[in-house]
Amino acid sequence: MDSPRTPAESPRRALLHAAWAAPLIAVTVAAPASASSTTTGSLTWTWVPIASPFPGDLVAARFTVNSTLTGNAPVTFRAARQQGDAFLSSLTNAGGWTPGSVPAGIFERSTTVPAGESRGMTLGFEMPSGASVVFAATLTQAPGPELEPFVTVSRP
Repeated sequence: MDSPRTPAESPRRALLHAAWAAPLIAVTVAAPASASSTTTGSLTWTWVPIASPFPGDLVAARFTVNSTLTGNAPVTFRAARQQGDAFLSSLTNAGGWTPGSVPAGIFERSTTVPAGESRGMTLGFEMPSGASVVFAATLTQAPGPELEPFVTVSRP
């Protein structure tokens, strides 16, 4: 009989560790299945570093939600503004995203992604020279799962 695995030996933990080491995330989730739902397809989320459109030394990353759904998809993006050495301080190119009523220190934007379209926003981060931070958020589809997209932002 095999001995039980310790948490450190778990293949799932190894997979999660490897996933968090990746510089971007793209997740596809099927639309919720229910007897009354006629929506089919999926949403894909990507978050990638880009050349900064912001003045000064801000580091930028573009977050985009792409839909192949046959119906509209309401989604909410939420993150703590301060994560490690990175502070989410700026937003641009965010057509269709509306701010949420959240406590200080939290960033939240919601949008409805029309069938077959995409919605994106460019986020700016303040951080010291030489810093590299994995910045995480939650993305919730209504109705649907809550996912945890992340991006690695670095400042030379």
